[in-house]
Amino acid sequence: MQYKSCIFFSNAAINITVESEGILSASNGGFLPGGGVGAGIGNVKGSSGGSHGGMGGHGTGTNSSGWAHDSTLKPTAYGSGGGSDGTGTVGRGGGVLELKASGFVEVDGTISADGEAATEKGIGGGAGGSIYVEAGHFAGMKL
Repeated sequence: MQYKSCIFFSNAAINITVESEGILSASNGGFLPGGGVGAGIGNVKGSSGGSHGGMGGHGTGTNSSGWAHDSTLKPTAYGSGGGSDGTGTVGRGGGVLELKASGFVEVDGTISADGEAATEKGIGGGAGGSIYVEAGHFAGMKL
């Protein structure tokens, strides 16, 4: 299942399983380029990446990036978009994925909330989003 913004399975199931070929993705579903609390800073000499749980990378033309924000223990925010130098496609931030089960969560496949890469040199990529898992038991081959 791929969804562009947020996926919430909160107390919706006793058990949740992502099988070996399964993909549960909220990648590229966060803030648009230049958007969000930690948006990348645009500069024609090189823009910075978006920020979320940590600060985005600095571009050649910037000595800063957007603000780091959100909890590292229970993240709930979207990733911020990257900064633009006026050319190419800037990266969107990652979406939000929350899994809560009273029994177990088993991940043998892939769960992701990646930020989008920029298309050209000098443009900022998007920050990763949030993945939060709460379960009685957590297991899987891809941990």
